[in-house]
Amino acid sequence: MTSMANRKFIAAAVGALAVVAVLLYLYAGHETPPGQPPLASLTPETVSQFETAFDSAKNDVRVVLFLSPT
Repeated sequence: MTSMANRKFIAAAVGALAVVAVLLYLYAGHETPPGQPPLASLTPETVSQFETAFDSAKNDVRVVLFLSPT
């Protein structure tokens, strides 16, 4: 293999590993630490539960992270 072919192979391998790592992270399931409430998905049906939980913690630090698949 030439040097350029080696670089392309390594770049493709790193890219494939990155894709696999992201897919595992997104679809392998998650567990929260003890004492922390479980992760929740925000849907139109759960917005009121989210608002209640968010508003009840007004004296605590609150962080909201929205991730979009697009």
